[in-house]
Amino acid sequence: MSYFQGRPDWDESGSAELDMWLVDQALGMTQGYVLDFSDRTFNDFVKVRLGIDITAPTYTVDGTSKARRMRAFLRALVPGAQAEVLRVFWSYRQSRPTAFEALEPRVETAFLQMIAKLEGDTRPIDLGAIEKFTEDPSLSDLVDAISREIQANSPHTALDRLHTYTMKKFADLLRADGVEVSPKGQPPRAGGTIHQQPASNWTDRRCFGPDRQVGNPDFRTLQRRAEQSQSRPRQPVARTR
Repeated sequence: MSYFQGRPDWDESGSAELDMWLVDQALGMTQGYVLDFSDRTFNDFVKVRLGIDITAPTYTVDGTSKARRMRAFLRALVPGAQAEVLRVFWSYRQSRPTAFEALEPRVETAFLQMIAKLEGDTRPIDLGAIEKFTEDPSLSDLVDAISREIQANSPHTALDRLHTYTMKKFADLLRADGVEVSPKGQPPRAGGTIHQQPASNWTDRRCFGPDRQVGNPDFRTLQRRAEQSQSRPRQPVARTR
């Protein structure tokens, strides 16, 4: 017998797996919200309690609502870290019993069982996708640091480094396709040459030359503009002083 129409029974013997339907029910995320947080208090809560900037492009790929960012954040974590995040938000909910409607008892039980399974998950982490794609010593150090932090169950620090790794990988793919990427710290050239910024600045600085400026780009925006750059014939641009 299912909890609700269309829902399978909760399998207590199953492997640890994040059930986003349960998360949505427990944290009030079905309408784009997360519990009773405003955008500001949600951002502050995640920053203070977990040390994560939940407004970063990594978490806005599917949208900017609180619920969409929360789902993207959870999917980016290993099971143990998912459990830690869910415990933090569940504790907040429990500290305000009069602010929320009571959950269906079977849903609450299934949600807490899921967290317990996530906490006990010991599956090995596959780091094969984090490759040293160039001979750059700084890249080698970055990959080694990511590996150490993930294996040491420090996902918060690893996520920040993974953001830097993603920017390096994206720049390398652009160069492979013939798109010039100027080194970090150099001014952009005329004609829209893409130039690198420190990872922490991708959300609050303009990342293209003067003829293609955009604010707050996410990964899809960067990818789309890179493709446009490849398909558009290059025209010589006179420099002005």
